[in-house]
Amino acid sequence: MLIRSEDKTYRSLYRDELADEADIRNAVMTLSSAFPLEDKEERARFFALLCSRMKANGFTKQRMQDAVNYLVDNFRYKQINIADVITYDKRVRLYTYQEYCSAVYHNKNASQDFAVYGQIDGITFWYRKSELAKIKSGGK
Repeated sequence: MLIRSEDKTYRSLYRDELADEADIRNAVMTLSSAFPLEDKEERARFFALLCSRMKANGFTKQRMQDAVNYLVDNFRYKQINIADVITYDKRVRLYTYQEYCSAVYHNKNASQDFAVYGQIDGITFWYRKSELAKIKSGGK
């Protein structure tokens, strides 16, 4: 699945199987323990909506686990919101032929940093090896 944002194209690095009901239930239990809500009705509504949004956004098992662990380890406020979970992803920027040519034109050495990602819907995309390495190592 391609993600388009601000005239740029991205692809999630998560390729494992989709999270099932048990995975989602475990994620919700962890988040509800780490970020408790006092009101039982509010908690039930919040986590039901969160489950629905995780399914709708096609969370994989690993992406869900990484998102939950990231929030538990790094969130500094009292209560998370749904977007804090849903927006977690590791994405690589994909470049069209025109974007690739423009980057190489402006920096002749850039061609060494690019590699062909492959074709999606008949369009060939490239990625930067340095960007992918940074994302995989935990950088932003």
